[in-house]
Amino acid sequence: FLAILFLGIVSVANPTVGLTLVLLIGVPLGLYAYYKIQTSRKADHVLFEMGVRSLENMNGIEFEKFLKSLFMRLGYSVNVTQASSDYGVDLILKNDWRKIAVQAKRYEKPVSLKAVQEVRSGMDFYNTDEGWVVTNSTFTKSANDLAVRTGIRLVDGDKLRELIASTY
Repeated sequence: FLAILFLGIVSVANPTVGLTLVLLIGVPLGLYAYYKIQTSRKADHVLFEMGVRSLENMNGIEFEKFLKSLFMRLGYSVNVTQASSDYGVDLILKNDWRKIAVQAKRYEKPVSLKAVQEVRSGMDFYNTDEGWVVTNSTFTKSANDLAVRTGIRLVDGDKLRELIASTY
């Protein structure tokens, strides 16, 4: 909103500069917003097709089952670990060239660095090549910082919706 207000003020003061700014800032912002809306709609459609109302309405077990189904649609073979003593890993993904430990977090709040620590240690236990933390939410700064240092891939709600949309 502030960007649009700024562009409007500049356009009144100097139409040439305003038009340039609209083309340089307004168009990319509009395209990005359109992309996000379309991705979200596509993800909602895929969820509906799979019989799932929304990520936010699932409990943790349903979220893990949903992720299993999603990753299978993406071409992975998927093993679900035991609910108790899973060593920080909920799913093990495999394809021809890698094995991935996945920690699933269906949260209302940002996911903390504990999930990154858990999947990192689970990678050693399950002898995987990669570790991912997948959530419907976001991640704290400390989780992001630790993930960068340890090579853990973080999949937040936006990236998850893009994955869902890609299966459509």
